[in-house]
Amino acid sequence: MNWRFFFSFLRQASCHHYHGHICNNYLDKNKLLYINKNPKILEESLRSPFSLLKPRLLKGCAKYALKAICLNTFPYCSSSSQPKPIRLCKEDCEVLESTVCESDFRVAREFDYLAVILPNCTSLPPKGSSEAKGCIKLGISELGMWKLLCALH
Repeated sequence: MNWRFFFSFLRQASCHHYHGHICNNYLDKNKLLYINKNPKILEESLRSPFSLLKPRLLKGCAKYALKAICLNTFPYCSSSSQPKPIRLCKEDCEVLESTVCESDFRVAREFDYLAVILPNCTSLPPKGSSEAKGCIKLGISELGMWKLLCALH
């Protein structure tokens, strides 16, 4: 048995800078990322679905969705002494899913291959909880609410 390969899956959580390629344009290079799995395996698991999804997203959706996918896979790290992931803000994720990228995500979720990289908004901590403190905003909560209000009138 190749023990080195086996232990590459078991990884103690730590904070590191991003050294991949797929999410280069979507992650802040100055921030540390929460890594609890082999980053090369994470990067490789994104490669094919990301390259299939990216050209098919509507422009307004792509701007936020690709960043959300990268932040979901490689969340920022809260501290290097006691590493914890800083997750997407639930309300931003929900607006992304229900308004900004509604049709794009609906189609992507029909394919397990693509659905696996999309953020799961229901698993994110609710607004106001201690786990949600300092969550990552995509900057679409206000935009999404505006779109919803416009659609209702």
